[in-house]
Amino acid sequence: MLYTQELDIALLAVQRATLLTQKVFHNNAKGTLSKDDQSPVTIGDFGAQALIISALRHNFPNDEIVGEEEASSLRDNPSLAEQIFALVKESKLDDSSAEDQLGGPIKDLDAMLAAIDAGNSR
Repeated sequence: MLYTQELDIALLAVQRATLLTQKVFHNNAKGTLSKDDQSPVTIGDFGAQALIISALRHNFPNDEIVGEEEASSLRDNPSLAEQIFALVKESKLDDSSAEDQLGGPIKDLDAMLAAIDAGNSR
């Protein structure tokens, strides 16, 4: 099995997530939170995970996904969640057909939070 489709989607998803992380790196406060284990998580971590998982779920809805972050801290901090969603909405590939392959933009804040939490497979 060559996994050509998987590789194509993964490359596009990471390319789109990179747009977000570069923007965070160059333009925004890094916005870190401490997780229960005291390790840091940034707004870029949350946004990139949402974009990547959204693309994977669109293309491979039956696959299990393991992500590092969960959205509970964003639900407790609506202003931070909105800040991240604004970055997610802005992170689009220039190629509209590539964007369509990834499922297009994440529709709303709740969909972003659900995408982040979709990385909870064990």
